[in-house]
Parts: sequence; C-alpha cells; structure tokens
Amino acid sequence: MCGIVGCIGNRSVTPIIVESLKRLEYRGYDSAGIATLNGAEIDITKTEGKIADLENILSLTNTACVGIGHTRWATHGIPSSTNAHPHADCSGSFAVVHNGIIENFQALKDELTSKGHIFSSETDTEVLAHLCEDCYNGDLESAVREALLRVEGSYAIAVISDHEPDVIVAARKDSPLIVGMGDGENFLASDIPAIRKYTNKVMYINDGEIVRLTRDNVTVSTLQGVNVERLVTIVDGSVQDAERGVTSTSCSRRSTSNLRHYGTPWKIACGELEGSIDFKELRPFEDEIKNIEGITIIACGTSYHAGILGKYALEDLLRIRSRLSTALSFVIITSFRATDPWQSASVSQVRPQTRSPR
Repeated sequence: MCGIVGCIGNRSVTPIIVESLKRLEYRGYDSAGIATLNGAEIDITKTEGKIADLENILSLTNTACVGIGHTRWATHGIPSSTNAHPHADCSGSFAVVHNGIIENFQALKDELTSKGHIFSSETDTEVLAHLCEDCYNGDLESAVREALLRVEGSYAIAVISDHEPDVIVAARKDSPLIVGMGDGENFLASDIPAIRKYTNKVMYINDGEIVRLTRDNVTVSTLQGVNVERLVTIVDGSVQDAERGVTSTSCSRRSTSNLRHYGTPWKIACGELEGSIDFKELRPFEDEIKNIEGITIIACGTSYHAGILGKYALEDLLRIRSRLSTALSFVIITSFRATDPWQSASVSQVRPQTRSPR
C-alpha cells in the first residue's frame, strides 16, 4: 500500500509531511518523496529507501506552506528515485501523488506522447500529471476532474500546481483518503494516524469525489461537478490511541469486518455438523457449481502464499482446475487474451472471462 499526505497552512509544511509519512510506514514502502510549493515554483525531493533517507536530502530552509508527500510501494517500474512520487508534468507546473493503479495508462501515455509530452519514469502515475497539464484551462479542480474522467482504475490522488499556489486538489476511487481540518490549515492523508497529531476533525471522502483544500476552506464535489455536503467527524482519543489503532486494531480491522460479513454463515455451516461443512445457502446453485470449469484465486502479499495452498487444496478436493494470480497481474495485463482463458496462456497473462468464477 502507498501512503499519501498533504498540508496547506501558514507554517512550513516539510516537517509536518515528513512526520505524517512516518506514521504511515506501517503500510509498507520502498521509496518516499515530497513536493512543496512556495508561491513561484514546485520543489520536488524524492528518493529510493526509507523516510530517514529522504530527511537526509531535504532542505532545512524550506519554508513552503503548501505540500504533498508519498510513500511508494513499486508496481509500475522498479523502486528508484526516478519512479518515486511525486511526479511532475513537462513544465514542472503540476505535481501529483497517487495511490492505486491506472489501468489504461499506456493508452493515455501513447496519446500524450503523440502530443509532445515527455515522460521520465516507468510509472502509471506520471500520466496523471501530464493529463492535468493537458486539461488545464485556468482552473486546477476542473483540470483534475477532466483528467480523472479519462482514467480507468483505482486512485487516491493529491495535486498541486504553481498556477494556483494556494490550493490542493485531491480525489479518490477505491483507495482511502481523508481530510483533516485545522485552524488556518487543512490536511490530507490515507489514514487518521498520519494527521491525528495536528487535528481531531476529520472528513471522509467517498468514491468518485473531488476535494478542494485551501487554508481556510474545504469543498467536496462529485466527478460530475455536483457539490456534496459532508459532516466533520471528531476523532476521540490521543495520538497514541490512533497509532495503537494501527498497530493493534487497524491491521485486524479488515479481518474483523470480514468476520462480521462471513462469520455467521461459517458458524452456521460448521456448527450443525461434525466433521463436515454444509453451506445450505449454496444448495440452490448446486447445478451451477457442478458446471464450474475453473477457479481463479486472486491475491497479493501473504494472501498470495495462502492462495498457493488453496490452489492445491481445491484441485485435490474438488478436482477442478485452479490457478493463482497476483492482484496486479489480474487487473492490469489484458493485452493477451484467449477465447478460452484456460488455454495456452499463463495466469499472469490472462484476465479470466466473466464465465470463470472469481
């Protein structure tokens, strides 16, 4: 997972962004960077490695009051300073940080290249910076909106521009993003612990929404331009409580959430029988299940290792062909397709057709 932070206020944002990024280290990363805006121009500093490595090369005299930061976990392109975020456009007037995957980045990159845009990284994210440049017509929020309407995939992004030095524009789809509201300053982050030290007032951004931050105001709208009223949530507890929420609770939050959804059926299925499991709810679909030709397991990280065992178990117990794909390969690589997704292609090359179970 990548981590995003942003801050706009009346004091130097560099130490705030660095501190906030450190509180997102639990998400994992291989590089880090920040972009600050001090009126006339954007200054980008980024490096492969840890946040401590970033601190070693940051300017101690940077007094910029607007900035965005990022910790990257490499997907498109190797871990490197060049591929690290933030990314800028050709002119250096736009800087973008991004969490997610832009599925149609290659088509967009080819189009932008044909228009004369020059890319410097291997990432999908850089496309967003060039799109914002291409779409800009005097209003940053409109440029981001127009750019995102052309994007396919998932994202949480934050954008700054020297055309509008007192604004941060952010948006999300399928990746987390929150806004923190302070006194004469406002914040962005992937998770509450990143900014809890600076505010306890949080606004949750929903999928398909764009947020515009200034020092004294936050506005939310949809990608279609419809204004949205959003309540501010007061976060209880201290900074340490928020961090404990990450280390002891947040990391199991997803498991707890899943148990709420799936725990009851499992208890029912296992509780009534000894030595076997009976999903009564699936009985109406028995014929369809018997006709399943293959099973695809999609996973990442430790889940992928669990999937290795699952694949062998499914094939041994059900005698149904099963295969395992990393989430990244499953989502992105669509250029190699076969009429029968089980014929003549490796799992990393094919996205299963809709008739294959997911």
